[in-house]
Amino acid sequence: MPSQREKTKSTKPIESAASPSTPPPIPVPMDRSRPCQELQYATKLVSGLAPRDPAAIGREILAPGRYYTAINIHNPATCKTVTFRWKFAEASPGRPGQITRFLHLTLRPDEAIEIEGYMVAQLLDVSPNDFLKGFVVIESPCPLDVVAVYAVGEEAQRGQPAGKIVAFHTERVPERRIASCRDDLKLDLSTGVTEWTLVDATSTPPIAVPRPANVVEPADQNASWSSQPGAKWISVRGVAHDLNPPIGPGFFTFQRCFTLCSGFENARLDLSILVDNQATIWLNNTVVGSAAGFTSPVSVSIADQRLFLPGLNCLSFVVQNYDVEDEPQNPTGLNVVGSLTAERGDCPDCGCCSDCGAETVYPHTTT
Repeated sequence: MPSQREKTKSTKPIESAASPSTPPPIPVPMDRSRPCQELQYATKLVSGLAPRDPAAIGREILAPGRYYTAINIHNPATCKTVTFRWKFAEASPGRPGQITRFLHLTLRPDEAIEIEGYMVAQLLDVSPNDFLKGFVVIESPCPLDVVAVYAVGEEAQRGQPAGKIVAFHTERVPERRIASCRDDLKLDLSTGVTEWTLVDATSTPPIAVPRPANVVEPADQNASWSSQPGAKWISVRGVAHDLNPPIGPGFFTFQRCFTLCSGFENARLDLSILVDNQATIWLNNTVVGSAAGFTSPVSVSIADQRLFLPGLNCLSFVVQNYDVEDEPQNPTGLNVVGSLTAERGDCPDCGCCSDCGAETVYPHTTT
């Protein structure tokens, strides 16, 4: 006969962490390592209503009508679940178009999914009727079956949502191997730590540009300027024993360029700024903020992925030195504690990611 302790032990109810109607959690695949190479599929997309342009008769690229693209993706593996990502690179006439952020999708073995034109329109925040041309770019660590399906419909007749389909075509998209962006990027962009360049100047007397910005040692900085740990002031010009002589009023563009691998995600700039007297901040060709004052730092963070570009990027400060009454010349300078982070943003081949073009001045005007 079992003991009382054994009875108690055997009849004790089993405690459950979840109710019977709640399924147990499914393990999430973890990316423990990033491959040195990935497979890329660049799939042409034509979608939406092709505009009718009377001025282009005889030299149209596409006939008027409605165009459809559906990209079918299949995981041919028998056991392996694959997570891949896709983005859209817009092709605009005569100029590069927008590049969207990456979206991630997961397929179990033998599963398939479709990317359609309206999904790209949603990603670009435009109407599904807008005419879109470009490439859906798929990047995967494992082989996929990628087939594009194209259809063309006649122009809709009055009162009809769409015309009949007049053309249909399928195309298997080949793969190419690319060097993958394995490593995350973290750069210190602080003035006095990394090299900044004076790329433009309007002042009296004139200053030859481009040239390295002068780093002001703490012992030489203006007595009114505050300091920030991890950065030094940079200035317009320098002479022996005085690295920040007064200069006339004007605009001075200090620039620091960096390179992002085309597969980057979640790029972010964090800046803490002191400036004499005030500055407009540019990332590439877009104004992203402003700062003024040399006693209390101003913080600026930039995380809008549309502002970052694959390849060369330039962070520019257009510093204005004020016209001070009774002082034809006065000191000016910039002090920035800055960092750049980007997942998978470090280029795998630094030889291909040089600072070529770093002297380009993105702010096209200094007024």
